[in-house]
Amino acid sequence: MKIRKRQIHFFILLFAMCSLLFHTPFDFEAFAVTSDTTIDSTVEINDTTTNGPVLADSDSFGFSVANIGDLDGDGVNDLAVGANDDDAGCTDCGAVHIIFMNDDGTVKSAKEINQTTTNGPNSDPNSLTSHDIFGSSVANIGYFDGNGVIDLAVGAWYDDDASGTDIGAVHILFLHETTKPTVTITSTSGDSGDTVSSTTLSYTATFSESTSNFVVGDITVTGTANGGSPAASNFAGSGTTYTFDVVKGSSDGTVLVSVAAGVATDAAGNENTASNTYTLTIHIPSSGTCSRHVILGNCGTIAINNDEYRIINTWTNVPTTEVLVGQPVTVTLSTPNSPTHTKIPFASVHIEVFSVPLNYKQSAHVDYSIMNNQVTYVSQSQLFQVAGATHRIVQDPDAKNLEMFEVVFTMIFAKPMETSHVVVETKNKFGIPETLYLMSALKVNENLQQALTLEEKSKFSIVDPESVMKPLGFVDPEKDPSHYVKRYLTEPKYKEWFDRNFPTYTIYDAIGITFAEYQEIESQLVDPEPEMEMDPEPEMEMDPEPEPTKKEKSKRQRR
Repeated sequence: MKIRKRQIHFFILLFAMCSLLFHTPFDFEAFAVTSDTTIDSTVEINDTTTNGPVLADSDSFGFSVANIGDLDGDGVNDLAVGANDDDAGCTDCGAVHIIFMNDDGTVKSAKEINQTTTNGPNSDPNSLTSHDIFGSSVANIGYFDGNGVIDLAVGAWYDDDASGTDIGAVHILFLHETTKPTVTITSTSGDSGDTVSSTTLSYTATFSESTSNFVVGDITVTGTANGGSPAASNFAGSGTTYTFDVVKGSSDGTVLVSVAAGVATDAAGNENTASNTYTLTIHIPSSGTCSRHVILGNCGTIAINNDEYRIINTWTNVPTTEVLVGQPVTVTLSTPNSPTHTKIPFASVHIEVFSVPLNYKQSAHVDYSIMNNQVTYVSQSQLFQVAGATHRIVQDPDAKNLEMFEVVFTMIFAKPMETSHVVVETKNKFGIPETLYLMSALKVNENLQQALTLEEKSKFSIVDPESVMKPLGFVDPEKDPSHYVKRYLTEPKYKEWFDRNFPTYTIYDAIGITFAEYQEIESQLVDPEPEMEMDPEPEMEMDPEPEPTKKEKSKRQRR
């Protein structure tokens, strides 16, 4: 763009205002440095300088100079130098040399802008002619077009146009942005170099700036998975972020993912650089390895809080998870096979297991009957503030469209515990047990600022809310439920009568209360009275009751 002499005063005023309002960091700098005006050293840049400008006699290189900041992004400011009598294209047409500097004052490289430069001053309808002395003045005018690269104003004192001779002009040079977009490959399926058991690997390609023309075919996928032909699929995204998957296919093996250079472009037309190479190895354990451990081992995982361990052997060495007194600790048992409650009908977690893991039966433990949704916990040292368990069916994060059955134990500790083994015991529907040992897996540290009050404990609930069934026919609605609980716990004959006539019911279900309410009543039975002093129940209650109706039995079994 060319500015004529009659516009010069306006331009100078505009440039001065822009310099004050929108100056770049190199326009105004203040340093706590002083000088006595002596000189440490001098470096001269001329036509003999290595990597310097190409000059001829009488080019007048250095007639004007401007600091144009760090144009090539190497951390060193660069220079624009006028050579107003340069003869490139015509006699004394003039030129501007862009000098890319090193931090020691030497020249990295030089580029010349003159009458022959593509999109340069010659692109104006009134192009440079002889004796225009383009480059007689040079100024850095900041980011006029907003592309992040500074632009230049270059004077041509004797520029001619249709209205006269040697009128002069200023040329605005919009410099081209040449930064190449970078691209990085990441994956949520594992760190590069990992061996994973996922059948579908998920990736993200992230560019340093918005790009276009990037398609699934631009992703390079190699390796031995899928019979040596892994491929990208499920491609989506735009701008800076793109996602895609690679599936295992017909076989386990390696998967190497990368993006080659030059497959995507930014708004300025710059092509991307090559990405990193992301490598994962897929290995799915054979289903035959599950025969040794019938429930979890080799097929499932155990997680302590966020630390998950795939179970391969009965004894597994794991890092120690450390928590504070009063903080929840979760132990999650997961199995991808047969995601129903019949897969793990009973499970328990044992802690306070120290020197001899095989003695875990004498330790503190939380037991959970999945069939009855019943939780009990035992700790002679009163280790727990509260404990509970639940079960659920969730989506397997490593395999699409596959569900997992999980049992989740939650414990809050009332006191510190030294590093303990964690022993997980499960039983299948036939009562066959499986015991797995996580060595030195858990430690509870003191937390003086955390202590649940009795009131807070009463509000705490881990187990899913229990549903309450309608009391059976033998229950007198006028009597308090504690009456029946007390008799069941203290009168052997009454307990025998109930268990014989209602084998599919618990006492708390039969009388229409929750297990928590049952435990509360049980805890109040400190000094039970002798059996002979109990008020006898009516004869109709002690006599064998008729068998429960089919409706009552089916209702209990559905629970």
